Order: sequence, then C-alpha cells, then structure tokens
Amino acid sequence: MPPPLKRLTLAYSSDRQKISPPAEHLLIASGVWGTKVSAVQITGSRKENEFMNMGKRDQLKPKANVSSYIHFLLNYRNKFKEQQPNTYLGFKEFSRKCSEKWRSISKHEKAKYEALAKLDKARYQEEMMNYFGRRKKRRKRDPHAPRRPPSSFLLFCQDHYAQLKSENPSWSVVQVAKASGKMWSAKTDVDKQPYEQRAALLRAKYREELSVYRNQFNARKTCLQESATNQCREFEQAESDTTDGSN
Repeated sequence: MPPPLKRLTLAYSSDRQKISPPAEHLLIASGVWGTKVSAVQITGSRKENEFMNMGKRDQLKPKANVSSYIHFLLNYRNKFKEQQPNTYLGFKEFSRKCSEKWRSISKHEKAKYEALAKLDKARYQEEMMNYFGRRKKRRKRDPHAPRRPPSSFLLFCQDHYAQLKSENPSWSVVQVAKASGKMWSAKTDVDKQPYEQRAALLRAKYREELSVYRNQFNARKTCLQESATNQCREFEQAESDTTDGSN
C-alpha cells in the first residue's frame, strides 16, 4: 500500500483531468502515480509560495566544482570544435578520444588542470559560505574509515600556505590557492619529484589501510547478519514451542 501524500488533497473520479507539472512530480516521488487522480490541490497559500520558490532558491545555488579531468575535457571539447567545426562525434567516441588524450599528456600539463580544479573547489567553498538556500544532507562519514591522501599539488600548497598567508594576510583562500597554482606551474619536474614521491607513499599507505578497513567492515557486516539470523531462528523456535504447549 503506497504511503499517504503529505500536504495534498486528492479527489478521485472516473474522469482524468490534466495535472499540473509540480503536482505530477510530487505524485511520482511519492510512488502513487498510476491511480486515477482528477485533481491535486496544495492547501494553504504559505505552502504554495514555499513550493513555488523552491526552484528560485535552487537557481541561486553556487555551481558545484568539477575535477581536473572535467576541466581538461571542457578545454579539449572547445579546441576540437574550433579545429573541426564540421566534424560530429558521438558521446562515446568523444569520451574515448578525450580519455586517450588525457593519458598521453605529461604530468606538467596535467598540473595546470589540477590547479584549475583546486581553484574551482576553493571558489565553490567560498560561495557556499554565503549561500543560505536549501542544502543537501551529506552522508555521514565513517570515523574509522581511512582518509584519502592529498595529491602532490596539495602537499605543495600545504607547505607554502603559511608563508603566502603571512606575506599577504589580506588574501582570501582563492587568492592563496591561485598563487600556489602559479608557483606549482613554474616548478620543474625535478622540483616536483619530492612531492610526487611523498604522494605515492601516502597513496600506498592509504591502499593498505583501506584494504584492512574493508576486511573489518565485511567481518562486522557478516557478524551482524549472523546475529540477526540467529535471533530470528530463536524467535521462531519460541513461537513454535508456545504453539505446541497451547495445543
């Protein structure tokens, strides 16, 4: 039996009339679409205003940040359109070409897109601090799960953040990140090698910790399932004994 709709008044009849798109979305989300509904009314003027303003609040929400690969993909797509305006590639074909190109470029060139991703993330975090609209509830992180290791660029930023901030106390997070990105891009591969090695060691340690965590998680899950199964069997046995005793 489907759950009852909240804040809705449903009227049933044999004639099926048109339903407004907002009401249709509510019906689909609630899982009762398919019944013969002739009218849907949202009661209360205040509730109607709140419902109509949902989209407006979402339009003002800051644009989410994207990864370094997405920055590369967008740049590659623009260059492809400029160089071959009359050539059409399907999504699958274009994604394959873009992926091959991403794997072929040097680490120095990738660092440029990593810096753009860090700047974009800092921009998004700063804009979200001033955003007061609806926010999605973040899934709670398991405190026992190992944390993802920082990249070589992020390790470089951590080493130079205090110096840049002390020399420029009025700078925002975005400005510090932008200066760090320029410094990182100016570094040679030899200068970046210590950070690459540190990042590789941290990744290896993270993989080991993640493997141990997953094994422990699966063991706890199996233990809980076995405990629940045993409880069900004990309950069924108790019910069976009670029934036999009453007979």
